[in-house]
Amino acid sequence: MASKKCSTAAAPRRAGPVERVVGGEQHPVGAGEIEGVAQQALLQHPAAGDVDVGRDIARHPAFEVLRDPGEAVGPIHPEHLPCLPGDLGGWDHHHMTVTHGRVALVTGSSRGLGAVIARRLARDGFAVAVNGRPGDEQVAAIGRAICDDGGAAAGFCADVTDEQQVAGLAAAIADRLGPVDVLVLNATGPQPEAAVTDVAWADHLAQLDFFVKSPVLLGRAILPGMQARRYGRIVHIDSEVAHRPPPGRSAYVTAKNAQIGLTRSWARELAPAGITVNTVAPGFIPVERHADVPDDVMKAYLASVPAGRMGTPGDIAHAVSFLASEGAGFITGQRIVVDGGRSLGN
Repeated sequence: MASKKCSTAAAPRRAGPVERVVGGEQHPVGAGEIEGVAQQALLQHPAAGDVDVGRDIARHPAFEVLRDPGEAVGPIHPEHLPCLPGDLGGWDHHHMTVTHGRVALVTGSSRGLGAVIARRLARDGFAVAVNGRPGDEQVAAIGRAICDDGGAAAGFCADVTDEQQVAGLAAAIADRLGPVDVLVLNATGPQPEAAVTDVAWADHLAQLDFFVKSPVLLGRAILPGMQARRYGRIVHIDSEVAHRPPPGRSAYVTAKNAQIGLTRSWARELAPAGITVNTVAPGFIPVERHADVPDDVMKAYLASVPAGRMGTPGDIAHAVSFLASEGAGFITGQRIVVDGGRSLGN
């Protein structure tokens, strides 16, 4: 069994699977199965430099619960156990986890829906790239929160509407975590309301920057790698208002419909390369930026939802989790509306 010492040297570039072999087939070992064993082994050696992860985990008696008679345990390498944020170059032996070796980038994930999606994908086993604008301190905070939950993440500040910053973002993620396998396009900007006669072309461009330009820039940076690996998942976050436009939101609604068109055209073109492209359309999901929405507006919206409750960020994250999974490989070009049945009418 190959193994090596844990150290505080450079972080591994990519998390890979820990596997066991059953009946000649390899199967990933879940984080819950191995985390306790790993931590017990590490507690026996307080100095990180004294820990031989491959040896201590494999020899630990508790690891026998993973085996049936005649079942062999596949290799466990410390480079498969990802480094976590904080000091991004060192091991955090208090929060070791096992991932399936795939990397997810969630744009605009320092708060709101994006933060919940990022945390959900981390629980699914992805190494997550948390993203926000330069100077956004919440990027690091969400990374630490994922770390505290036992996940793997790193924070990357970049304006995803800027071509040079997007190129740098993709390169930095590949260097730190590995190439992006799952791209969740969640970033958004201000969404001012104005009458059609007051909306200038610049107002339309401001919305198109986030919902068309940003996906195009990220696609140019990330898609070649997905095509080379013949695997990828792209999930756009659009909105129920694309097909239920309220007054005063023409620039936003127009850009969202352009995003839906981009999703469908990409889905058709990229399907032969094993890349799926879908969109999730949330209803009104209250998050931090909706703190000032009046109660009467909330109550009026709630009355229009057949499910009888407001949606939660977790509802959206669940849909994204499904579309990001390997099992969703035959679903592409689709739009999942998550609105409690509101789109069906009252």
